[in-house]
Amino acid sequence: MSYRLALVPMALILVTACNSGPKTEADKESWAIADVRIAVKNRLRDPGSAEFGSIHTVNYDGQIIVCGYVNATNGFGGKSGLQRFIGAGDMVFLEEDGADAISESWTKFGC
Repeated sequence: MSYRLALVPMALILVTACNSGPKTEADKESWAIADVRIAVKNRLRDPGSAEFGSIHTVNYDGQIIVCGYVNATNGFGGKSGLQRFIGAGDMVFLEEDGADAISESWTKFGC
């Protein structure tokens, strides 16, 4: 496994460990999804074009990890097609960052 692939799970766990906010589990999941949606949009070329597909949370070692799909306008003006993302807080990894890293992370976290 490359150094970059190993950083995805470690980075997500560190970010979620520092997160404070709502107290009920349902509220925590809703806030986690909202935070990650914003972070995903911030990574896109055209944030306003973001169309989210299925999004869900998983609990990994007591931390909420958000997994989902997004479709957005690419550099050619067309939709790029659904790509997977995984994130926690304001840290997200898109499939365009590395499909292998996302696949391994989805497996590791049980997305």
